[in-house]
Amino acid sequence: MPTTYVVIPWTPDEYPLCVDRVRYVGDGVAAVAAVHEDTALHVLELIEVEYEELPAFLDPYEALEADGSTPYVLDTKKAGWNGNITKKVHLQFGEVDELMDGSDVVVEGDYFFEGTTHTPIEPHCAIASRQASSR
Repeated sequence: MPTTYVVIPWTPDEYPLCVDRVRYVGDGVAAVAAVHEDTALHVLELIEVEYEELPAFLDPYEALEADGSTPYVLDTKKAGWNGNITKKVHLQFGEVDELMDGSDVVVEGDYFFEGTTHTPIEPHCAIASRQASSR
């Protein structure tokens, strides 16, 4: 299924199933369509997938510094970026410096946020129904 779909405008390169590689446990690699549930379950048992283990980037700083000597997570799409970077987001709200200067206590550190998705309110799926043609 090499045709992309655009669910979110800033991720126009999403595929319904993996095309060239699996990047995490849970990536979709196959789909089954059948008239009966028993048939679908039987066909699922026949699917075999072979995986080649790729190097994992578990530290965000190492992922950003990668030089291409090992495969990137994604294909490089922007000049100056490696394939481990999908987007850069800078968020700043209000007069941060002034508010920090006026604070009684300031706690500084490096923090990591895994990110979230909107699955509970917008699951991605497709349901199809085929009916015989009257022609």
